[in-house]
Amino acid sequence: MDELISLGAGLAAPEELRGVLGGRGWRLISNSTEDANVRVRTSFSRRFSRRRHMTTLDEAGGENLGRLKSRLRRSPQALNALRTLGINAATADRLHLGLKEPYRSRVDGLEVADALCFPLLGEGLRALGRYAYLNLAGVTSNPPRPTSWGPGSPQVYRLGSFAPNCDVLVAAEPLDCWLAWQLAAGAHPGLAFMSRSHAEGWPAEWRSKEFWSGFRRIILVPGTGCRELEQQLAPHVGRAVESLQLPAPFGSLTEMLASPSPPSLEDVLAGAQQQVLNLPRPAAEIPPGALGRFEAAPVRITGAFVGGHSYYPFPVESRELEESERARASRIVHVYSTMILRSDGHLLTTEVLPAPRGTPTDQRILALSDGTRILSEPMVSRTGTWSFASIQRFVRWRQKGGSAPFRSLEEIIEDVEAHMADRVWLPVKGQTLLAALYVVLSHVYQVFDAIPLLLVKGPRGTGKSELGEAIARLSFNATIAGQLRAAGMIRLLDETRGLIVLDDMDGDGPTAVTGNGELAQALKTSYKRSTSLKPVADRGGRVRMVDFYGPKVIGNTRGVDAVMGSRMVAILTAKRPSRGQDPAALRNESALDELRDELHSWAMANSGGLHRVYCALPRLRVDRRGEITAPLIAIASMAGKALPARLSAILADPRTYPERRTAD
Repeated sequence: MDELISLGAGLAAPEELRGVLGGRGWRLISNSTEDANVRVRTSFSRRFSRRRHMTTLDEAGGENLGRLKSRLRRSPQALNALRTLGINAATADRLHLGLKEPYRSRVDGLEVADALCFPLLGEGLRALGRYAYLNLAGVTSNPPRPTSWGPGSPQVYRLGSFAPNCDVLVAAEPLDCWLAWQLAAGAHPGLAFMSRSHAEGWPAEWRSKEFWSGFRRIILVPGTGCRELEQQLAPHVGRAVESLQLPAPFGSLTEMLASPSPPSLEDVLAGAQQQVLNLPRPAAEIPPGALGRFEAAPVRITGAFVGGHSYYPFPVESRELEESERARASRIVHVYSTMILRSDGHLLTTEVLPAPRGTPTDQRILALSDGTRILSEPMVSRTGTWSFASIQRFVRWRQKGGSAPFRSLEEIIEDVEAHMADRVWLPVKGQTLLAALYVVLSHVYQVFDAIPLLLVKGPRGTGKSELGEAIARLSFNATIAGQLRAAGMIRLLDETRGLIVLDDMDGDGPTAVTGNGELAQALKTSYKRSTSLKPVADRGGRVRMVDFYGPKVIGNTRGVDAVMGSRMVAILTAKRPSRGQDPAALRNESALDELRDELHSWAMANSGGLHRVYCALPRLRVDRRGEITAPLIAIASMAGKALPARLSAILADPRTYPERRTAD
């Protein structure tokens, strides 16, 4: 705590006291001339351990900076170590290098003494309030890190003028940044130099393509950590960079600066070679025990298709016996948890992988028990449609063999199509098959790069809502909604991860499915995986990326415009002929549940094969119509010889594609 010394009302602080306190590392600050109370605050060295090795010049004053620099000047051993590294006295002074007083390390409790300290710098080499530290070999005692360390996450350490579109030399470590800056000797005012402040990660700014786009040339400086620097920049720079090539016989900047006649920076820059940064190897190609840096590509696992496998999260109730030593009794405890079924029958859980001590939560790696890296805890759909009993049958079949828990796809589609015909009459021949194929598509949509939206169009009272309900009844994690705004639809998709039916979408304004409104724009991009991520703010104000790719059924009476229509296939409705519907033909609910379970099982078992069929259809995916119909063609091709021909006739019918909406 700060210590308070009261000198008495109306008394000024004696100069003698100021001198005594200043000599002991204290600073005297008067709050006002009226009460003449003064606070004596500890200096930088006394507050260092409590403030996580961080101070500001407003608090510590320029005297602290001068004292640290003075300690360095009075240490022949430290100055000699700097000369050995290639840093001359002028560079040390201009960059405000100093020698840190002893302090107790929080890492291992040992006393750290004589670490080289340096502040981050602003315009005109003005010292800012944050320090980092470097291990001077043979000088620093008990360094907590082999090379450099500092408070919190690494920041960008800058030297020179960062004018727009300037050239920048980038080093991994501050020492190499100092050496490159010293080599320039002030002769290149347009050059910028930077590194990370310390070696415990990388600056967050460097993970932005916008940050790197502001430089004309990006030139990597050779030195400690250069290879790691290349791997760090590869995903973010977005273009080729250059790499300094030291002339023979020099193996480092230190050796070059120690030469009696080192080459000029101009000569070194002239020999810089262009370099294309290679991304790290994909994590899937790396043996589990391998060390190094690998691709970071976590996935959204809910209903996902990753590495040839489909994944389905489902809830379970866990009951365990809890022993109480105090009461010498036991009780049964209950908790809900999530398991993930992989398409080969393995049941997986999630785990946080071991990380270095002190790793922030947002940098910890979350993975399934099969090693698949995931973005977040798998979220069970609020409208999950695969029954637990069916999941158990699927797992037993995958693990023990026997009869598959599903029939052929041709037989399944026949029953789905019959269900559609039971519920609604369609005037265009064969469109019940289109509805049935869309149901199957909802169970395997993650296999495809793009899928069609389904428009159900017809006058009022012609069965649009009934058809939407019939499709939803058998589809993957389906839900039915009325008129929604874009934010509501996106959140609903994020929570359900399945088919959504948007019924009675004849509204204007925010709920319009045509034009340039927010909902229309969201729907236009949601048909394609690569365009379906959208930033959404949650209730806490935090922004996260939400994936709203997925099957959608849109019912209205007026049709859509040409832009929206290019992403759709359409089913037309009309009034049923006078012959009434036979109630006996309707399937009971338990039969529909079994049919839906069968669809889940078929999709889980055959998603890999379907993906191979889909990938063999590139010629059909060269335009948007081919792009959205390719999934339907791939599904039909796995369902016998008759279905592809029937689907071909449907896709050749111009009524399958929405016409341009006419004026009301």
